[in-house]
Amino acid sequence: MGMRTRGLLVITAVIATVGVLVAGLVSAQSNALSDTLTTPTPRATALPRKTALPAKTPGKKQSIPPNRYVVVLISDGARYDEWDLAHMPNLAALVKRGTTFTQATVGQLPSITESSHATLGTGVYPYRHGILGDNWRVPGQNKMTPDLLSASLDRTGYIETLIRQQNVPTLAGIVHRRFPQGKVITMSGHKVYAATAMGTGADFTAFGMYNAKGQFAPATTPGQAPDASILRLKSLALKSYPRAAGVEDHWATNLAGQMVRRYRPRLLMINYPEIDNAGHTYGTDPRYISPIMQALDKDIGQLESDYEKLGILSKTDFIITSDHGMVPATQTIDIGRIETVIKSAGGKYLSVGHGDYCPIWLTNTDKTPAVARALAGANIPHVRAVYMKDAHGQYVLASSPSALAADAGLQQAYSDLLATYNNASSPDIVLLYDENTITMTPTFVKVGRKGDHEGATWGAQHIGLFMAGPGIKQGATSTYPARLVDIPVTVAALFTAHPTHVDGVPLADAMTAPYTWMTAASNAVQTQRAADTNALAGQQVLPPSGSGTSAKR
Repeated sequence: MGMRTRGLLVITAVIATVGVLVAGLVSAQSNALSDTLTTPTPRATALPRKTALPAKTPGKKQSIPPNRYVVVLISDGARYDEWDLAHMPNLAALVKRGTTFTQATVGQLPSITESSHATLGTGVYPYRHGILGDNWRVPGQNKMTPDLLSASLDRTGYIETLIRQQNVPTLAGIVHRRFPQGKVITMSGHKVYAATAMGTGADFTAFGMYNAKGQFAPATTPGQAPDASILRLKSLALKSYPRAAGVEDHWATNLAGQMVRRYRPRLLMINYPEIDNAGHTYGTDPRYISPIMQALDKDIGQLESDYEKLGILSKTDFIITSDHGMVPATQTIDIGRIETVIKSAGGKYLSVGHGDYCPIWLTNTDKTPAVARALAGANIPHVRAVYMKDAHGQYVLASSPSALAADAGLQQAYSDLLATYNNASSPDIVLLYDENTITMTPTFVKVGRKGDHEGATWGAQHIGLFMAGPGIKQGATSTYPARLVDIPVTVAALFTAHPTHVDGVPLADAMTAPYTWMTAASNAVQTQRAADTNALAGQQVLPPSGSGTSAKR
């Protein structure tokens, strides 16, 4: 999701309409149990197939946590094939002393910044943490939630409040249980919605916004502000929004350095926005992407240097990944055509979304079957499948199964992805597209949009994932089908915490000596995940991974 102007401006009208809602959510926040590991009450109507993590032994005391630190870096929108190690020497050095996952995916819908970062901050899928994209249906009503691209709204703590109301675990809460005095910091450049979505329960959250002087400067959310001297640093107050390649990401790294030196956080998570901005504007053109990735590599080196100067680099695990990929606009689908078909079938749309797929919410949901059949029968080029919610709230295929017959397992892969965000607020109808296809709106035509994401295409789903540090296998390559939801659970495992009631599993394949429960949880979901990954990638065989992993008892 690229930077949009309205994301950096005050949207007074939106704030006014949701002020009562925000106030109500905040007042209820004290009842949320997101920092505990109690069983939540899911609102999903179709649950993803998963295996619960093994329970802890009753009465067994937790071991003393290791003196360890974790850094999670997220390059927003970077495709798997954009991590060019030949031109990223700092990352290449990390890879040599760590583990690379070649088949990692977002593993959920929508493949979008807010949802992905909420998953990174909780270890549960969108159907549970409730962040379903830019916006979604207000349960039981014919209106959509406020647009999360509003930085003014997000900085009020709105996203964190929404997540807390879902009674899901939070990564910050898990870290605090292991290290009562430990600090958790989440950050971004301009993407307030990324920093706050993964920062539920964090001690400090920081990002860039325009200040009263019109400068792009550090800002924060209520109750999560670092020392004021950091926010007032002249070196971090830029005259305008940084548009040159690498400048915004480097600004975030400089801010992170200040925070690390002041607080020595047990967990630091940084969203780097620039690749996503470039992807929407230029597609996957390496002339624009490569300079940003190479600049990011320098930021990786700078962070390593910061930790080395503090004497804690050897105790720090680095996890480097993306929140989603990007597909070029090789083929486009006119949103007007979709809207016309909806109307011709008697449907009244509440919202028609975009991306490399198309989510549709109707006001007259009784027309869902008719509209879905009409969309399937319209034979819109590059629409691969049409799904709709049936009378039981389950996503079912409305288009002909023959369209997917040539892709063994693809229908199951689509169903599994749809289940990750299926709840009372998710779309009534979902169009899934061919590779390198995006929805084109009048605004996108005007600005010349060249890339997008959010859906189930391989380009949007396939991401890079690299891990290095104490306890991580060195020079290893894993084909384990890792997902974003696994990263927070893996962070918890690195701190020797054993989270429960999460959807992710610890990535035991990267660990030199994983505990038995870690390996068991990882193995339990491997077969179906591998099948889904194969289907999305269009591959026939995914080599088995982790069969030789040793388990520590």
